[in-house]
Amino acid sequence: MAAPNLTTPGFTIETVLGHQVRVETSVEIIAKKMWHRGDHITGRDIFDFALIAEREPDALTSARTFMTRHAAAVFQQLEERYVPLKQQFDAIDVLNFHPTFDQACHTLKITLAAMLAAPAEGA
Repeated sequence: MAAPNLTTPGFTIETVLGHQVRVETSVEIIAKKMWHRGDHITGRDIFDFALIAEREPDALTSARTFMTRHAAAVFQQLEERYVPLKQQFDAIDVLNFHPTFDQACHTLKITLAAMLAAPAEGA
């Protein structure tokens, strides 16, 4: 997604084919997905969120402002759009992370709920 960074630093410098390039962090990628289009989540977004929640939970939590913007819409969509979201999710070609759709949805729900319930930063 082409948009300004939401998280800090938001990217790392990597060498790709001999060139130094900015590569967005996984948390930056999911933060943008949730912030900019969380009101119409996709099966891929659910997968990505669950992956980051498992592998980088602290980084994900630090970006909670961006994750929770559309939380109510996400919860609603998980109920109302279950079948198409599951179809999208099941079509993902995965390598080494294999949650079921229901497991990934559970991770998304409990993580967002915990973020919403946490005290505001600086409080």
